[in-house]
Amino acid sequence: MLNESLLEVKELPLNKEDKQALIGEYLHQLQNTKQHFLGYQTNQHCQLSDEIKPFLTMNLLNLGDGFEDGDYRINAKVFERAIIQFYARLWHLSGTTKNEHISERQYWGYLTNMGATEGNLCALWNAREYLSQAFTKTPVVLFSERTHYSINKACRLLQLDNMADIGSALGACPIRVEDATGIKDSSKSWPRAVPVNADGSIHIPALRQLAEFFVAQGHPIILNLNLGTTFNGAFDDIPLAIQQLQHVLKQENSSGQRNYWLHVDGALAANYIPFIELNAARSSTPNSTFSSSRKQASTVAQSPIPGFDFRYAQVMSISVSPYKWLGSPWPYGLFMTRRSLYSAGAHRPHYIGSYDTTLSGSRNGFSALLLWDKVTRLGTSGLIALSQQIEQLTQYAYQQLQTLEQLSDTCKQVLCLQPRIPHANIIVFKAPSQGLMQRFSLCSDLQQINGQSMRMSHLVILEHVSHSTIDLFVTALKQELQAQLEQSPTSKLTTSQKTKPITLI
Repeated sequence: MLNESLLEVKELPLNKEDKQALIGEYLHQLQNTKQHFLGYQTNQHCQLSDEIKPFLTMNLLNLGDGFEDGDYRINAKVFERAIIQFYARLWHLSGTTKNEHISERQYWGYLTNMGATEGNLCALWNAREYLSQAFTKTPVVLFSERTHYSINKACRLLQLDNMADIGSALGACPIRVEDATGIKDSSKSWPRAVPVNADGSIHIPALRQLAEFFVAQGHPIILNLNLGTTFNGAFDDIPLAIQQLQHVLKQENSSGQRNYWLHVDGALAANYIPFIELNAARSSTPNSTFSSSRKQASTVAQSPIPGFDFRYAQVMSISVSPYKWLGSPWPYGLFMTRRSLYSAGAHRPHYIGSYDTTLSGSRNGFSALLLWDKVTRLGTSGLIALSQQIEQLTQYAYQQLQTLEQLSDTCKQVLCLQPRIPHANIIVFKAPSQGLMQRFSLCSDLQQINGQSMRMSHLVILEHVSHSTIDLFVTALKQELQAQLEQSPTSKLTTSQKTKPITLI
């Protein structure tokens, strides 16, 4: 580890040799960590093409609204607009023709400085402003127990109430957590979040009861649904939720009838699910380039593809973190809403020469250029191929762990491998030793598994992960399991099991 005391800034400049030694040591440390990086939703395959490197010598700043050039001329707003248009097409927001005019554009959005966290904050900010123009009662934010912590943070920043904040003053909670989840809970207090199913997706019957309760009390609702939860990769059934809440989430949600706001947090999955869907559509065509790979697709790949985008009239905003999927030296995100619904920013400072519609104001223009460079180098065909590469590698990792699990009943109990969620690039299992967690940069979460509280961990498969990295992890995990089994003579592996290579069948 780097000695932090050597990094102290002093009166005299640090000499070149010492600086090179410090930077070199730190680079070596992180490069080694990168080789075994398996536990977080960030693609470590970060490359800058030679064409865009010269822009690093400029302060490329996207200041103010991205759809106005503004007075700060060293910007990348033209690339930002191209990216927003690209995602609008991916997410089926109409009025995005190739030769569009501003009057035809039905979307509004921008590239954020933070990841999807800023997009979530912007969504709730806009929802609050939108609903406050029609209701005197405060809106209630409904989100699941597995929702990203940024939603709760955004509620505090915006002084928005969740169901526990308001519900206790309105009466008894309409749901029992035990009925919704099967987990015994003697508490009669209001939960702060909607219960989830075993896989981590939102429990829709509970969501419906809660939404009906608050609407009946005259409170509008802000609903956050997840396209891939952070830890389990679970997909909330967004089409089913909309169907079950039809009487609450009326399709007519115009300026004259404001009932709700439905936001989709698509941090990672909203980047690649459209390409899984495109691949399925192309593969169904006999002469498709991808027809041969489709024939070899696993059962997981043939599972229903989660619906989430603007084809559903009730979906009002989506946030996503492109850096997690395609890689970047720094985080950034993307927020999009229907143009007619945007309500949060209307101020136009003379200083910047554009509307101040974004949350962060000054934004990193290089993010737009970097993302544009990546998607144009890959093209739609390359992005489809990348989604299939990750799908196949995730299935490989899952089958390797299944093979390990099948070595003995004790291995199965110790590993506690959870069923893979179709189209998720995350595999959940019981947390291994702290040494293994640190070596492979794994994280952990306390979850209810079969009615018991258990510390779980996961693998996140992205572009930088290779077969050899997965093999290395599985081998290390097998050695650790064997060491644990040595403590139980009746559960030891046989000699053949110890030496048997773990190979994909």
